[in-house]
Amino acid sequence: MFEDTAILSNPKSEPVQLYIEPWGYAHTFLPGQSIRVVATSAKEGKFEIVEEQNKITIYGWEGSIMKFFCNDELIFDFEIPVPEMPKGMSSRSFIKIVFGGPGEPKDG
Repeated sequence: MFEDTAILSNPKSEPVQLYIEPWGYAHTFLPGQSIRVVATSAKEGKFEIVEEQNKITIYGWEGSIMKFFCNDELIFDFEIPVPEMPKGMSSRSFIKIVFGGPGEPKDG
């Protein structure tokens, strides 16, 4: 079993959006809030974290599930594994091509 863990935090004085992909889940990340993320999978991999001005996106890898904790309390549990991606694509590249990116509808 493979595992990846990270602490996400919002050091800003205003809320930012936290997107959890490819589950398509959005959460308002409050100022000063920290969340511990634990992802596991039978397949080797690591999640991707992309921080932009007003949003943070975390992408699971093929076969992974994710759990999110705030102060050791489970707050989100994504038990459905990330599906297999087309050859050579990550969750991030797939979401970008198909949906235009997290929180952004694809044009046309």
